[in-house]
Amino acid sequence: MGLFTKKNKQTDREGPLVATFPLVYGLPLPEGTNVTCYWYKDKAVFEASGASFNLEISKITDITFKSDVEIQKQYVSSTGGAIAGGAMFGPLGAMIGGRVKEKKSKTINIYWIFTYTSENELKYIALDLTNGSLKDRKVFGMITEEFKKMKSSQPQSFDL
Repeated sequence: MGLFTKKNKQTDREGPLVATFPLVYGLPLPEGTNVTCYWYKDKAVFEASGASFNLEISKITDITFKSDVEIQKQYVSSTGGAIAGGAMFGPLGAMIGGRVKEKKSKTINIYWIFTYTSENELKYIALDLTNGSLKDRKVFGMITEEFKKMKSSQPQSFDL
């Protein structure tokens, strides 16, 4: 049994690797739609909202992941600090205890990007892996590695 298939415990048949993630870009569906990717030996199939999109493996030029770090600054004031400062040190303590403080939060978004050719033009499908399940992330890794092994033996050429 290769990486492209796994046994289904209920049917004991081999089927495609399957992972589901929200759509970011590249299919005629609303952003955020959960898209299920089925990986076969000769194609990838993206299904969502009753629609199915087939992408031949021979058209895929790259499968990769990218991360995007978003740092947000928030300014918050502490009401509790103002009350405690006021109780202990009067009006000056209330001002100091309740002053606005900077709070930083860091968000890391991870995207799975399929690059492919269609009518001699490069196109992309991007899925958001950020909140995906561990099982789906493992499948993503298996698909990406198997694709890279397969494509490393095939030279690519594009007409500009």
